[in-house]
Amino acid sequence: MAKACYALEELEETARLWLISNPKPAPLAPAALEELRQVFGAKW
Repeated sequence: MAKACYALEELEETARLWLISNPKPAPLAPAALEELRQVFGAKW
């Protein structure tokens, strides 16, 4: 449960930073997303 709460807090902070940034950062390329998925073992 603690890991899920920590992940949610990080997601909220990332969203907050994105909202206040100007100009908005470009989205990651599909290859970069795939690399992150492989490195961290994410499933989506």
